[in-house]
Formats: sequence, structure tokens, C-alpha cells
Amino acid sequence: MKSKLLFVLCTCFLLLSCSNDDNNGVSLDPETSISMKINGVEYDFQNTGYGIDLVQGGHKLTLWMMSYDNPYKDIIISLKFKKKGKNVIDVISYTSYEEQIVDLQSISLTDEVFVNSQNGFKAEFEAVFQNGEELIIISEGKINVVYDEPLIDFEIN
Repeated sequence: MKSKLLFVLCTCFLLLSCSNDDNNGVSLDPETSISMKINGVEYDFQNTGYGIDLVQGGHKLTLWMMSYDNPYKDIIISLKFKKKGKNVIDVISYTSYEEQIVDLQSISLTDEVFVNSQNGFKAEFEAVFQNGEELIIISEGKINVVYDEPLIDFEIN
């Protein structure tokens, strides 16, 4: 009888400790941090917003980030909510306000999303944008965004 009770308790513990928010051992850092090099110059960005939109085929997560270093720059990333892995970001755009570069879409993008959950987002990326003859190269992009409150937990179909 004791062995059956012990088995049931151990099974319950294992089931309760499992999570459907499996990030392959990668977790969010406790503080939001966003950094990247743009044409070799390191910039820190602030998270200025995030949200989920209902789109055909599921839910889309969009993240807005801004660097207040002169000139102001922003990055917008969009991908399917909860999608993780390599090369899963659908869209990344770049704007540099004082340089009058507005809403460029990447011509090359390499990314790995480690966490994409109701609690936050963590990824690394590199991207190339073209503005006329000029190439804008983002390297060593690191994003760790912890949401103020958990997002609504949608199921992926």
C-alpha cells in the first residue's frame, strides 16, 4: 500500500513539475534587456510595447523596441505567438528617425527564438537592411523581454 501511495505521489509531482512552456532549458533573464550592434556601434534599446493580434492561421506577436541614442532608432519584430526555433521571425523592420530612414524591411535575417511565451520573449538575431546603396547591418542582436503581466495564453492550432 505504501509503495502504491509513493508511486502516485511521485507521478503527481512529476506531472505538476512539467510545463507546456518548454524552452529547452533556456529561461528568461529576470530583467528586460535589448542590445545590438548597428554597423559596428553598440546600442541599448528599450522595450516600448508588445501585443498579440489575431491573424489568419493563429496569433501574431509584435514587439516594439527603441534606442534613444542620437539618432533615435526603432526595431519592430513580428512572428507567430509561441513559435520558437531557428529562423522563425516573420518580419523585422528598422527605422532611424534623424537619418530619415523609415520602416526598412530586412533583406537578410538569421534568428533563433528561445522563449516565446505568455511571460516573455528571448531571442538572438542578425539582419541586413538596404537603404539605397547603403547597407545597415545589425549583429549580435540580443532580446530578453519580460512582460509586465502575462499575456493571455492562446492555444496554437
